[in-house]
Amino acid sequence: MKTRKTAVYDESNNITLSSTPPTPARTTWTLLIYLTGPTTGCVGGETVFYPELGPAKKFSGKGIDTDPIVVDLEVGMALLHKHGQDCLLHEGKTVRKGEKWVIRSDLCVKR
Repeated sequence: MKTRKTAVYDESNNITLSSTPPTPARTTWTLLIYLTGPTTGCVGGETVFYPELGPAKKFSGKGIDTDPIVVDLEVGMALLHKHGQDCLLHEGKTVRKGEKWVIRSDLCVKR
């Protein structure tokens, strides 16, 4: 994971899936499933993307004039976003009350 202040770019990873024969794969997407939100007492913790800074492979320090994209927590909601070279800079905002619970997984493609 590459870090810039508190926000990050998620990197892709080469992995081997345990199959017969073993399958070389690469992680390409991040999947988040929110288990808490305002209905469970969680305040804050939104996931924020900063498209003005561009994807990791194109980051130049000069971006386009685009507002951050704020994804509010909602119990049961799934958020899927690219990582690796196409990852947008993003962060999880501070939880101000309660607890934030998320299932995180990677989606993989065969190399």
